[in-house]
Amino acid sequence: MRRELRFMLPLPRAGYLSKRDEHDVAEALLVKAGGDEAGLRALLDHPDVPDHVPGFLAQQAIEKALKAVLTARGVLFERSHDIDYLCGLIEESGLQLTNELREAIELTPWAVEFRYADPFDATPLNRAEALETVEAVREWAADRVTRARPAPSTPEA
Repeated sequence: MRRELRFMLPLPRAGYLSKRDEHDVAEALLVKAGGDEAGLRALLDHPDVPDHVPGFLAQQAIEKALKAVLTARGVLFERSHDIDYLCGLIEESGLQLTNELREAIELTPWAVEFRYADPFDATPLNRAEALETVEAVREWAADRVTRARPAPSTPEA
């Protein structure tokens, strides 16, 4: 019997938090995604850095951006690096996938498989395209997290 794991942060899981806390966790994930994007951008033109390094950063930026959206929407998810799985949950939550999200699915192998594969087995990474995809997904995710922000509570008179 397979034990179901849920994504966990040092804070309680999405779905068990108040909407304000879920939004705070989502914002923190977006900040982390931005850090991975910055790392990818810094390595874009460094041919001495093997593709598995910027590939991993691209995959991680997208994974965190998608998890930010899911967290902001209160959607529980398993611990996974599978962008296709996360995109499926995004669709199930009522959002439509953009072309960039569909393209992002191709970065899933950079999370683990290509990081440890023989360099001759890994598909070469188009770093510029990966960065464009990361930027588009992060911008899309930031917009969705902002839209999910809870309305400020009004003090009772």
